[in-house]
Amino acid sequence: MGSLHHHHEGPITRGRFLVADVETTGLDPKTAEIVELGVVRFEDGRVTGVVSERFRPKGGIPPEATAIHHISNDDVADRSPFAECGWIGSLQRERVVGYNIAAFDGPLLCEEMRRAKRRFVLHGTLDPLIMVRWALPALPRRGDTSARSLVNITNHFGVRLTQAHSAAADARATGELLLALVARGLCP
Repeated sequence: MGSLHHHHEGPITRGRFLVADVETTGLDPKTAEIVELGVVRFEDGRVTGVVSERFRPKGGIPPEATAIHHISNDDVADRSPFAECGWIGSLQRERVVGYNIAAFDGPLLCEEMRRAKRRFVLHGTLDPLIMVRWALPALPRRGDTSARSLVNITNHFGVRLTQAHSAAADARATGELLLALVARGLCP
């Protein structure tokens, strides 16, 4: 997926950025495991690449997680664990966008790599959820998280999200949400 080596001027969506999303075994980044990682590459506002991979978690996938993302233990029985993901390092060399990456996806990626005894640092992350909270201050910040879910927010901004809770689909919708936020002047 190469790296970004040019000075960035203008809208944050100019040039190249990656959007990452994970599907997991739970909601706590300290204990959850990644069962699917999706990454979508955007260049100058267009999708130019998609990578998605599923992983077999050591602790299995609880039924309540399967109910959300529809990935079962049978679906990942022949997959490698996340610790063996060979391409994860490419995220360290790029601008990475993710919906709730500041509070969940980013800490979880780092925790998974720590458990695997692999060095991993995300640089230059951008979380559209932070901009959404600023643009829509009436959204509840605690408790009812459904109001600020990716499904509801993409719908609010007219962004198409098909196959919600598929990591690649969520990543693509997050990138398109960022483009919509920039187009509306809600993000530099």
